[in-house]
Amino acid sequence: MAYLESVSMTWYRRKRVHVIILWNDIDRYIRTLVIVPPE
Repeated sequence: MAYLESVSMTWYRRKRVHVIILWNDIDRYIRTLVIVPPE
């Protein structure tokens, strides 16, 4: 059971990191749109 918990915790942590990276990408994309508005 402890093994399963540790695996699920590492998976959850990894998923959270992926979400943070995704948010950073979205934030950067929005900033580039604001800095360089489309013609």
